[in-house]
Formats: sequence, C-alpha cells, structure tokens
Amino acid sequence: MKSIAGSILVLAAAILLQPVIENFSRMGEAMLFAVPVLIFAVAYLIAGLRSES
Repeated sequence: MKSIAGSILVLAAAILLQPVIENFSRMGEAMLFAVPVLIFAVAYLIAGLRSES
C-alpha cells in the first residue's frame, strides 16, 4: 500500500512540475489537477500506515 501511495505522490509531483518547466503561468492549471491527487495520496498513505499497525 505504501508503494501505491508513493507512486501517486510521484505522479502528482510530475503533474505539478511539467507545466512549470514549459511555462510558469500554467502553474494554476496544474494545481487544479495535482492538489486533489496529492490529498488522495496522503490520505491513502495514512490509511495504509494505520492498517499495518
């Protein structure tokens, strides 16, 4: 479960960084997609850590 959450976090980071490399003005658009993914990944990671203990 931790590896899945880690993969989701890497995906969200890639979504955020890709438009910044191309054009910094597109950061707002990227955040609209990446922030929900980040929230989901962190919640999934916390749920996975709780279920293992």
